[in-house]
Amino acid sequence: MTTNLTPNEILQKRFSQVFRGLNPDEVLDFLRLVASEFEELLRQNMILSDKVKQLEEAVEEYRHMETTLKNTLISSQKIGQEIKDEAERKSNLRIREAELEAERLIQRARQHKDRLEEETFQLLNQHKRFRAEFMTLIETHRKMVQTQDSRLLLDHNLKDASAGQPEPEIEQPDNEEAEKPQVGEEEIKDLEILFPEGKE
Repeated sequence: MTTNLTPNEILQKRFSQVFRGLNPDEVLDFLRLVASEFEELLRQNMILSDKVKQLEEAVEEYRHMETTLKNTLISSQKIGQEIKDEAERKSNLRIREAELEAERLIQRARQHKDRLEEETFQLLNQHKRFRAEFMTLIETHRKMVQTQDSRLLLDHNLKDASAGQPEPEIEQPDNEEAEKPQVGEEEIKDLEILFPEGKE
């Protein structure tokens, strides 16, 4: 309970006198004692109040430190989680980039393979066409030579018959016929060796 009474007020307190009342000196001595004790109580109360205030300030400081430590711990945990999440994100990103790069390399390899197969197919077709055209040309030339030889032989026989000369059993070709190129089966086989038919 709070009071505004001071030691000085106790000392200055005066009581009315009545008949056969209290001894004024004793009352005054007692009041002095009470004032002294009261003053000591006030002094101790001030000391205790200061200590309480200091303790309250210390408690508040400790609470502030606790809050700061908690916030620091939470912040550290948050930062640690963010670092972990960032590392995981970067790891996943690098893995995805590696997968995409592998897919691109595989795609390029497939495209290169398809292009080589297409070029090989085109070359085989060109080889087949060239061989067929060349063999057709050789066959046409051979037939032309055979036809020309047959005509020359027929003309020669007709001349001999018109001249009344007997036809010899073995006739030697003249110089003109000997110089003409003859394309037979052996030559065609040689050409087939040089230009073999391509296999798919």
